[in-house]
Amino acid sequence: MSPVGAAVDSGTGSDWRIRRPHRKTRTGCNQCKRRRVKCDERKPVCTSCERNKLQCGLAFLIPSRVAMRPAALQPKSPNPDQIVVKKANKSKVIPVQGPCLNIRYGDMDLRSAEILDHYTKEVCLLIAGPKVVHIWRVHIPHMALEHRFLMHGILALSALHLSALQPSRRPELVNFAMASEQLALPPFRKFLANQKSGNIHAAFAFSHFVVPYMLAFSGYDGPMGKIPSYAGQPHWFHALRGYMAFLNNCWDDLEKGPLGYQLVKSPIAPPNNRDHPEDVHLAKIHEMLQPTAESSPQEEWELEILRVALESLRELWSGPYMLGKMGIVAMIYLWPSKVSEEYLDLMHRHRPGALVILAHYALLVKRMDVLWYLKGVGPKLLSAIDDELGDEHRPYIEWALNEPEG
Repeated sequence: MSPVGAAVDSGTGSDWRIRRPHRKTRTGCNQCKRRRVKCDERKPVCTSCERNKLQCGLAFLIPSRVAMRPAALQPKSPNPDQIVVKKANKSKVIPVQGPCLNIRYGDMDLRSAEILDHYTKEVCLLIAGPKVVHIWRVHIPHMALEHRFLMHGILALSALHLSALQPSRRPELVNFAMASEQLALPPFRKFLANQKSGNIHAAFAFSHFVVPYMLAFSGYDGPMGKIPSYAGQPHWFHALRGYMAFLNNCWDDLEKGPLGYQLVKSPIAPPNNRDHPEDVHLAKIHEMLQPTAESSPQEEWELEILRVALESLRELWSGPYMLGKMGIVAMIYLWPSKVSEEYLDLMHRHRPGALVILAHYALLVKRMDVLWYLKGVGPKLLSAIDDELGDEHRPYIEWALNEPEG
């Protein structure tokens, strides 16, 4: 991915218009701060990080503001089947096709209106099942009118999807998506800090958009497609883990809101189910996780951590054989939340056993390459693991490497 700078159209009088960041703000990237060198703040990768081939985190650090107009000053749409947009002091009426949201968009700029319209027509169908799509098409956009970060989250994901459909506009739309996400994160963090159970639904809806957004970005060239790490930009693996923790911690409150209809607690596979042909490949990993006579107590403890992580993956693996493609999606979301902090530490330190287990998880992601936000994610992670592992351990991931995509 090589989008141009993170600034998009500037102007006045727009609810969701994204303004150009103020150049006098000195927010160098985290890598330059750590190395104590001057950052030129070039976006999306500063010159120093590009020269030294480092993971620049500047794209997630841009302090931006959204111009908001008081509701009393917002012009009303002439009728609920049209939206009025304004750009360069000129108004334009756009008919709304499909179910009408009855949202008064005020003078939302033309591009934001286009991207929101794309969300209601296409993107919402891709992130929700048919029984709950009306919630994501109608209720969530209405909720976003009260929570600015949620609207920016919708626009970020929708713009990213539109960029995949319109390659000629990809730099513009990816740039817009990045800036929208940057605008969403500060108010979202502030919202969480003052969280009340009554409005937890907006926070969960936003996190529901963040996960596919980060996954889609990791399919491009960039740090999020590499082995998970806490260094540099946030990684989608940790975003999935946080999303599931949020869901489990707030389950009771979420059940009482508009999103409760889609929450169903049920195991996707019977425990300890090994009755499927691919388990032989997972069982083979146990060979490298056995202690030897020379193993130290620390090494034996690490091997036990890895065996537990492997068993959790094997328990979930039968899901695809019971539920088809939806079983794979469920596993992709579930497994990161089931591994321990100790396993994460071994994975971050690139322990061979941890990476071999991660490679077989990446195979599941690779098989769902047909989903637009998972396209390229699994192969990139597998490639990063293959580059890290030596010849001694590579035979353990050959099956995952050679399996076809999608």
